Amino acid sequence: MTTTFRLAAASIAAVALAAPAARAELVFAVQPTLSVGYTDNAGATVDSAGATTRRGDGLGILSSTERLLYKGATAEYELGYRLAITRYLNGRGVDSTSHELAAVSLFHLSAVIDLRLQATASLSRTSGIVTAVGPTSTPQAAVPGSSQYVGLTGGEEVTIQPTPRWRLVQSLQLSSVNYINLPVDLPTRTSVTALARLELPQGRDTPLVELQATDFVLTGGPPGQIPPTPDQNVFLVAVGGWRRELNPVWTGELRAGLATMIRSAGSTLYVPDASAQIGYRRLTWYATLTAAQSPMPNLFSGLATVNDSVTANLTLPIGRTEQLVFTGAGGYVYARVADLTGGDLRHAYDQWTVLGLLSYRFLRAPLFVSASYSLVDQTGMTNLLRQVVMLSVTGDFSWGPGTPPLFGGGGL
Repeated sequence: MTTTFRLAAASIAAVALAAPAARAELVFAVQPTLSVGYTDNAGATVDSAGATTRRGDGLGILSSTERLLYKGATAEYELGYRLAITRYLNGRGVDSTSHELAAVSLFHLSAVIDLRLQATASLSRTSGIVTAVGPTSTPQAAVPGSSQYVGLTGGEEVTIQPTPRWRLVQSLQLSSVNYINLPVDLPTRTSVTALARLELPQGRDTPLVELQATDFVLTGGPPGQIPPTPDQNVFLVAVGGWRRELNPVWTGELRAGLATMIRSAGSTLYVPDASAQIGYRRLTWYATLTAAQSPMPNLFSGLATVNDSVTANLTLPIGRTEQLVFTGAGGYVYARVADLTGGDLRHAYDQWTVLGLLSYRFLRAPLFVSASYSLVDQTGMTNLLRQVVMLSVTGDFSWGPGTPPLFGGGGL
């Protein structure tokens, strides 16, 4: 799910889920957005020597997100669709139309068992512009150029908590990226991850043990040329951790363990897997800072890398009315890839990312305006430098129980 889609989901879900669950409730929401801006690298391209060829251009994006949420006594459903049309003023970038369809279901199977199902399908381009900022995972390598792709994700998560003293989480996630309409038939990249985590809450402390297995497969493409990395990588990760609520708003978490990278070509590698996180959360804002080392697949580049990363994100209302909100995210990643000729890791790329958004919500109308800035500075196996500045106007219309009665809302 894209960052913009997740932001829309969070705002509408907060309204929908705040209502009582005594009866079935249905909420429909529409968020149209018009954005105009400028990028100094419209094509997100590199030259034959690997250096970034930067040509600036203005652009406009017209997008709309539609969401339908249903909440019953034992189940909740969300269905969403997002359309985004991007046009460049001087034709220096590739005009595009992207589609994204997402569905999420939550079933309360019993008093102690919850089941969550989710699936998304998207048609987009690697040069797509991000116009909103939300909580992000560790940044991965950006792919230069403007290649069209189909992305699919799906998964399930089961949470079992028979007593307050222990909780078991099991999940299975599948993701794939397939490039289309290219002169060279690139391989399809598929990742399947199974996870099991046991948590043992003890007051303000929660020890945990987590086991994870990921199968990252590249299939198809010209034999002997693509992929440049092994056709298959299997990651086996075992970590132990400790989460502590330092006070009602501060939390900290430490994890450490071992990851095994089993490759279809070359030797097996063993690398540490560890992370440290500090978080601050209140009703209207949050902040997190995370440092980690972990192996992970990159579906867009087709690389299996070990990433050393530092990431931070923040949402902060400004002023008592909380009409003005700043949201930002940033990070640094130093990625290493396994050397096919030996058992060592070598530098793949390093990447800086910065995303920032300042938005203002009107009190007497379901509208807000925002200004955003994004930067990607990547060097190594793939080089890319790109900055984007955008100004957006977004409508936020919803109908159903608990929604504001503005512009006809408040009931279906």
